[in-house]
Amino acid sequence: MGEYVKNSSLINNSFECDYINLTIAQSLTDINKTGIHKLSQSFKVYFRVLKAVMSKKYDLCYVTINAKGKGFYKDFPVVMILKLFSQKLVYHYHNKGVSEGQHKWALNLLYRLQFRNANAILLSKHLYADIEKYLPANKVFYCANGIPKQVAKKIIRDNSPDKIPKVLFLSNMAVEKGVLVLLKACRVLKKRKTIFECHFVGGWLDITPKMFASLVESYDLAGCVYAHGPKYNQDKAIFFQSADIFVLPSLNEAFPLVNLEAMQWGLPVISSLTGGTGDAVKHGETGFVLPAGDFNELADKIEILIKNPELRVNMGMAGKEHFTDLFTVERFEKRLSVILTKIICTN
Repeated sequence: MGEYVKNSSLINNSFECDYINLTIAQSLTDINKTGIHKLSQSFKVYFRVLKAVMSKKYDLCYVTINAKGKGFYKDFPVVMILKLFSQKLVYHYHNKGVSEGQHKWALNLLYRLQFRNANAILLSKHLYADIEKYLPANKVFYCANGIPKQVAKKIIRDNSPDKIPKVLFLSNMAVEKGVLVLLKACRVLKKRKTIFECHFVGGWLDITPKMFASLVESYDLAGCVYAHGPKYNQDKAIFFQSADIFVLPSLNEAFPLVNLEAMQWGLPVISSLTGGTGDAVKHGETGFVLPAGDFNELADKIEILIKNPELRVNMGMAGKEHFTDLFTVERFEKRLSVILTKIICTN
């Protein structure tokens, strides 16, 4: 999302912007690692921030910040440098987790320092509880994510009775993303003698190929569940094109972009009701939202869509319209531009 902001003609024509990349991880697997190299990169970032605020007084400093974990501690010195130079601050959260650490006295103190006299942008009103302890409602703004339009052609899917419905999971192969939940749901469907295929697409993290293969074997899912590893660009598009149902049963999300991708491809989406997921996936209209971790409920919802091709089509069309109305990158840029202007103009 930071790249969308940096490359936005609307943002750059509306404001005179300087950009500093706070990211020091080179890949997803590198995010939680530590080392001399990453420490060195962090200090380079701090020096760039210090140099910028020493040379110019900004009307607003917009910081995409981590809510918890090592990322929070990496970002905190940036916040302190900006506060030292009395910069007006707005934090844009693309994740959540502040409330998880607010009962620890040390973290509570750091959060109080961070949020003092600041503003925040959240992805959904459903995420306000995460920072409610530290910021009043009038200091919080809401800006749902958006992604570029990439599907121009009309999508036609084969819904003939003899066609095996395909379920698609596309995310990191991680416990937190609900891989195990979906596998359990597939086991339930197999025991019900439901005919389907489930395709897992994504990079291997704490779910390894060996672990996945072992679970597929023990759940008797050979021949109907497949893992394909990470796919990008056109290779990824092929999976969206050939799928009939998209499933993301994450245990913890803020506002997953992949749901928007699936909606753009005209797929009905089944996703866990975490964070702002319910803003994108309209229950009973564009798909289903359900309690995180409930594999029986997930199996029920997948089976409904497997057995009702017309419902799949109607939900997919409604989801595509919902995406076009609210979740394109152009909509995101307009929302963000309005919010930044409002904060700058507020004393």
